[in-house]
Amino acid sequence: MTCAEFEDLLDRLEPGHALGAEARRHAGTCPRCAFALRLESTLVAAPSWMPRERMAAERRAFLLARARTRFWAAPDWSARLQESALSALVAVVLLGAGVFALPPLLKEVLPPSLYEAAAAAVSPLVGEVAPLFAPLAATGAGLALLVFCGYALCFAASLGASVYAEAGQG
Repeated sequence: MTCAEFEDLLDRLEPGHALGAEARRHAGTCPRCAFALRLESTLVAAPSWMPRERMAAERRAFLLARARTRFWAAPDWSARLQESALSALVAVVLLGAGVFALPPLLKEVLPPSLYEAAAAAVSPLVGEVAPLFAPLAATGAGLALLVFCGYALCFAASLGASVYAEAGQG
């Protein structure tokens, strides 16, 4: 059953009559049609003293279109989550490579005076941060926890940035 067929069936359905099995299956798998069914059920279940006006098909289509664009589990979230997860993985790999591979590489590439100046600038920060992470990095489980936390932070930042960027376009 298609969404259009479901909407037509819902428009023709008389109050008190149940949907067929195929329509119930479709509403169970389609968030848009499940929303339409909940909306129609709410309208039908309104108190009897309220006027029972049926919603015009155009108004229903407008509300369903708004619900589809605002629904949190819409298909665009799947792509957004995949992109954010991949971005976070790349960021963690690059950060890890930078922490372990960059210092020896810089020592070989930079002139000694520039390397010493950079080391002098960075060493106070390293002196403050190293005691916090050294006990965790000493064990395999601790290192895994550090990597996971870094991944989670990068994932949250990437997801937040994509949501913020989309909000700016909308």
